[in-house]
Amino acid sequence: MKRRNGGFTLIELVVVVGMFGLLMSMTYQILTTTIEAERRVNRDTRTGKIGEGILTQMRRDLQGVIWRNLGPQVFRGVDGGSGEGAEDEVHFLTTSPVPEPDDVIDEWTGSVSSVGYVLKSTGDGNYTLFRRVQWETRDSPLEDGQYYEIYNRVRGLEINYLDREGEWADEWDKSAELEALENQNWDTFLPYRDAKKAAADAAAQLAGEEGDPSLLIDDETEEEEEIPLPIPRAVQIILTISVGDERGAYLDNEGNPILERVSTIVPLICAEVLRVEDPAESAQGDEQP
Repeated sequence: MKRRNGGFTLIELVVVVGMFGLLMSMTYQILTTTIEAERRVNRDTRTGKIGEGILTQMRRDLQGVIWRNLGPQVFRGVDGGSGEGAEDEVHFLTTSPVPEPDDVIDEWTGSVSSVGYVLKSTGDGNYTLFRRVQWETRDSPLEDGQYYEIYNRVRGLEINYLDREGEWADEWDKSAELEALENQNWDTFLPYRDAKKAAADAAAQLAGEEGDPSLLIDDETEEEEEIPLPIPRAVQIILTISVGDERGAYLDNEGNPILERVSTIVPLICAEVLRVEDPAESAQGDEQP
């Protein structure tokens, strides 16, 4: 018998190519499944954390809000609509830590700076959220400064402000009212209660509980002057963002961007002025026999 020359037959080649194609198809399916699983894990990990991270930064800045003896421009909230697409912005003075200025600023003490949050359109339906920092707080402290990008897929930023009467307002600017008090001594608005009025209030409460009008005390003191409220009692933040990564926005099963809506209410402690006993009068009382 004659020996066959070396090489592959056509049938063998077809079988090998078919097996190779099947192997590549299986490999591609495994690869796409792995990539999709990684993307799903990244989506689930990032969803719920980006918005909360932004709110944490804003909450920390707002909790350091300060206003006393710093002039009329201490807090300003600008209304830019409501719901998704809102472009609100807020500016205030704070003692919250901020990055060091690039240049030495003589007027910057290192304890009080101006911080703001504003949106800039990216042209694709999203906004970029910026954090503004101004270290010069002597003249126009709520203007200019350096802007730091926080997130570039914001869909809306809505901010509301709680006033003295307990009502929520869309904007806040008390600079005009404070300018009217510019020539007055801010020390006249001391948070000290009148001793006679405090005693009369306590006696009235006791008389009501005991049902004995004889316990009432005459109060002839003048009504205490209301302390100005340059800043709101609380700030409500509603943030809507589109979750994504460097490859683009995450989409749901219908191909729509996945939106995340987070909110918080930040009470501003320094807005609540409680009248207490005047330490000077208390010290004089201790000296009396």
